[in-house]
Amino acid sequence: MVLWRFSNAGGTITAVRKVAITVGVLTGLIAAGAGGFFAAESAMFPDGRALGGMYVGGELQPPDESLGHWLEKRRVELGKAPAHVDLGNEWVELTLGDLGIEVDVGETMERTLAEAQRGNLSQRLYRWMSARRGDVDLPLSWSF
Repeated sequence: MVLWRFSNAGGTITAVRKVAITVGVLTGLIAAGAGGFFAAESAMFPDGRALGGMYVGGELQPPDESLGHWLEKRRVELGKAPAHVDLGNEWVELTLGDLGIEVDVGETMERTLAEAQRGNLSQRLYRWMSARRGDVDLPLSWSF
């Protein structure tokens, strides 16, 4: 099966045509490679999300929730966590919310997104591989 047939009066492909074909094929391969690279990069480093596999405060971001919504839910949950306070002669059980201690959602989001986007490509790939192994746990920011 012949896909292309190049011929001239002598039945051979000229040097100019060979160069043109080579340049065209190489340009197509480079364009396909660049497109694949950018598609892979956007899949590995999505905007507005933690790195895949990166723990934030000991938990993974669910794939179907935005970072801000998930951190806000965690702020509410952790605000209900018990805190035992020693008043000298007695222990009182309060919640972290009662004490005015809560997760700083804005600061935690900022640090999480900065961690995902910081550095050049090789540094980001190294952090992405570390996160995929479960080696990265970014602590929550707290406000009082």
